[in-house]
Amino acid sequence: MLNDCNRIFIRGEIASAPIFRETKSGSLLTTFIVAVRRAPSSASKDYLECAAWDALAEKFKDMEKGMPIAFTGTLHRQITRTEGQMNSYYSIVVQQLEELPAEQA
Repeated sequence: MLNDCNRIFIRGEIASAPIFRETKSGSLLTTFIVAVRRAPSSASKDYLECAAWDALAEKFKDMEKGMPIAFTGTLHRQITRTEGQMNSYYSIVVQQLEELPAEQA
C-alpha cells in the first residue's frame, strides 16, 4: 500500500509583494504569489497563491516582488459557498524556505 504524502517543491520568483499580518488569534501570516515556469524551456508561467505562518512568516518581511525563491510545502484546499455556489480555493503552505541567487531563479 502506498503511503499518502502531501508535499510539493516550488522554485520560481515572488510575483507580488508579500503581505505580512497578525491574525485575530495572534498567529503571524504572510501571503504572496509565486510565479513558476510550466517547463524549464517555457516562457509560460503559473501564478500560485502561497502562505507562510509564524516563524516562516517573519522571514518574508524583507522579501520583495521579483526575488527568486525555492521552498517545500503542502497543498491546501478550502471550500467556500457564495450565493449557494460551492467554490474550491487552493494554496500552498510553506514548510521550509530557501532563498536563491538571482541567476538560479
